Amino acid sequence: GVEFVDSQIRRYQMGYIKLACPVTHVWYLKRLPSYIANLLDKPLKELEGLVYCDVYPNFSFARPVAKKPTFLRLRGSFEYEIQSWKYSIPLFFTTQGFDAFRNREISTGASAIREQLADLDLRIIIHYSLLEWKELGEEGPTGNEWEDRKSWKKKG
Repeated sequence: GVEFVDSQIRRYQMGYIKLACPVTHVWYLKRLPSYIANLLDKPLKELEGLVYCDVYPNFSFARPVAKKPTFLRLRGSFEYEIQSWKYSIPLFFTTQGFDAFRNREISTGASAIREQLADLDLRIIIHYSLLEWKELGEEGPTGNEWEDRKSWKKKG
């Protein structure tokens, strides 16, 4: 028969593990169109590089947080083995734009995506999506086959 047990017992029996950090589910990341990429308005390749830690720290995912690893503390940890980084990193740290990033935390992996998703205001996104949906519904065929296909894909 069927045994009804507490979820903690069921997880233990199934080999449930507690993860040390957040992870992204491949269905939400790799699905086309990607739910996560659409919500964050970022290219899928950029998010994949961030999740799989294929790229160097992504500066667009840096956010201001006190007492966390910052760009200033990271400055000495770069290895200048790659020729393009050898000249661009010192140049970056001497530009005026560096002041905007100086006290920002660097996030990588799924935790960076989680923070970005948590910062979204879903009410605003829903509002603008409904407005765009209404505009698409009011538009008729433009006569341009390419534009008509794009609008039909957006409609559903």
